[in-house]
Amino acid sequence: MLKIMLYAYMNHYYASCKIESACKRDINFMYLLESTSAHNIAAIKCLLTYKNELDKLICDINKAIEESKEYIELKLIEFPENWIEILKN
Repeated sequence: MLKIMLYAYMNHYYASCKIESACKRDINFMYLLESTSAHNIAAIKCLLTYKNELDKLICDINKAIEESKEYIELKLIEFPENWIEILKN
């Protein structure tokens, strides 16, 4: 789900209904879903309640990429299941 939200933000999709629609129709979102079913609007809305944490996470990723001045393969970055709680602290 985190990959979907990051990709949605990167493509300026901020509304839960638009993200849900993209998960069902956009081949890039389908690839990120990795053969799982599209997330429903309730799950997306739930995650959007953590918008400030998502914004901070995106800023942190961008900062790390800028500082490294190298190509970073995001597949290698593993986020812990409790990443929202970690960002809150």
